[in-house]
Amino acid sequence: MQTPISFFLSFLAIGVALGATGCQSTTAREDATSAIRAVFEDRASRSVAASPRAVAEVVALDPTGIAWKELEGEAGVRTLGFADIISVEWQHLAEFPTRPTTVYLYLDPHSPSVERARAERPNLSSLGVTLPYVELAEREHGAGVRLKRALQAFTMTERAPATPAPVGTEPPAPTSAPPANRLDRIEKRLRVLKRWLDEGLITPEEHAEAKRRLLEVATGGD
Repeated sequence: MQTPISFFLSFLAIGVALGATGCQSTTAREDATSAIRAVFEDRASRSVAASPRAVAEVVALDPTGIAWKELEGEAGVRTLGFADIISVEWQHLAEFPTRPTTVYLYLDPHSPSVERARAERPNLSSLGVTLPYVELAEREHGAGVRLKRALQAFTMTERAPATPAPVGTEPPAPTSAPPANRLDRIEKRLRVLKRWLDEGLITPEEHAEAKRRLLEVATGGD
């Protein structure tokens, strides 16, 4: 049996643990916010002697998405919902001493972010064979990895803990699986893609890349 003193110490320990968890969550969110902001705003220098320069300004950033505007060239604010991102990929530019990274955010072609973020649309994107994307050119080396981890941390810290289901109830169906009509569309596009390959309208490399993109959509980017 606990004495009043031991009960108080146990209660205090629980409070300290919960406070530490809250601080860790806040710290992770702040670190993720800084990483996302830096990738969107700063372009790497091609020279080791020069510093990164700001090419954009983030005007809003929260767990649901980001809004930013370019400091050069096109005017107006672009907005991107994080839930509309299918995958984050990148390419290192080895020809420069600093090896900057160009980051590609591939989007759900049916999402509102395609218009709002003014995404690039490859020739076959209207048919769903390739995916629209937002390009962040020449960012700091390793920016793709940092952005991907930051997006994961940023969204995970905002998720509410799951409530255990009562004993004897069926577990909920997974929500990540694409709906049947979406799979049907993907299957039809794969068949079209194969026909184009057979007719010589696209190269084997283009076929392989487009097929990979479609399968990535079907599996939710896993």
